[in-house]
Amino acid sequence: MRYIVVWEVPGSSLLIKIMPKFTWRAIVALIVAFTGSLWMYYWTNGFTSFTSYSHTLKQAGPPPRPLPALLIKDHTNKTYNIRDLKGEYVLFHIMYLKCPNVCPLMFPKIRKAYEDLEPSIKRRLKILSLSIDPGHDTPELLSKVRKTMHLPDKWIMAVVAEPDYKEKLKKMGIWVFKRKDGLFNHTSSI
Repeated sequence: MRYIVVWEVPGSSLLIKIMPKFTWRAIVALIVAFTGSLWMYYWTNGFTSFTSYSHTLKQAGPPPRPLPALLIKDHTNKTYNIRDLKGEYVLFHIMYLKCPNVCPLMFPKIRKAYEDLEPSIKRRLKILSLSIDPGHDTPELLSKVRKTMHLPDKWIMAVVAEPDYKEKLKKMGIWVFKRKDGLFNHTSSI
C-alpha cells in the first residue's frame, strides 16, 4: 500500500499523519462536496429557491409588494403608470400574443372565473392582461385581439411601454426571460 505524507514538521522526528492513498482521495472528495454545497447554498438563497421563479419571488419579498413605477400602454393607445391602478381591485396576469403555451389557455380560464363572480364583485373588478412583448404586441394588435375574443369592457389589454420593464416586474415577483428564439419564459400565475 502506498502512503502519502500529509503533514511533517521539518527538522523534527514528529510525523503528524501518514495516510493511505484512498484516504487522500476521500479528503479531496469531501472538499469538493463541501465547496459544491456552499455554492448551492449561495445560489439557492439558503436552499429556498431552486427555480428562477422561486428566486424572483424570494428577492421580491413577501406579499403585498408595492407596485413599481411601470409605464404601460393599453389597447386604446393610452399610456399610464401601473401605479394608477392602486386602490382598485385588479386581476393581473402576464402574457404575450405569440405565446405557444400557457398564455392562450389563461384567457378562457380568467373569463370563466370572471363570469362566475357575483355582479357586485364584477362591478369593482378590472382585469389586466399585460404583454411583455412590446416589439410585437402593439396597442392596435391588442385591440384587435380583444375585439375578436369579445372581452368585457373592464378587461384591459396592455403592453409594457419602457425598456427596463423586467427589473420592475421582478420587484413584483414576476420573472421574465426572453429566449434566443424570440419566445419568453415568464411567470404564469394570476
